[in-house]
Amino acid sequence: MQVDKANGDVETTLKELRGFTYAHMNANLAGGQNSIYPPIQLQYTYERLVQIEQARVATAQKDIMAQATSYCARAVPENGPGTNRIPCITQYIQGNSVKEQDIPDALYKFDFIAPVWSPDMAGWSLVLGLIFLLLGVVRFLLEKWLKHTLKH
Repeated sequence: MQVDKANGDVETTLKELRGFTYAHMNANLAGGQNSIYPPIQLQYTYERLVQIEQARVATAQKDIMAQATSYCARAVPENGPGTNRIPCITQYIQGNSVKEQDIPDALYKFDFIAPVWSPDMAGWSLVLGLIFLLLGVVRFLLEKWLKHTLKH
């Protein structure tokens, strides 16, 4: 979708597409045998959210590294030979590390299914066609019944 690529108002566009699909019979979003499923995938929105999450984690890790250095400078003073802050920093980072939150891609994939019947030109044409077919069958059966009744 161009709106997704341009970082536009995806919600409004999806609502309009959903409304159109629900209002028209046989509105098929699939593009053929080799098309992706589901047919609407907000790939660019998803990628932007993943990048934001990665940036958040990177910033948090930098903050944790600064906190670890500050904490270990107070906890392990460097007075004599053999004092090493690296184990303290490593332990602090492992205990306070921030993990990247998983963003489910299913939230950014859509498929709208058209209704079996809708009140548009095609829907009313089907209704009228069925009514005329039913009237034709009733007329045919009445004609046969009348012929049979008049013969006997």
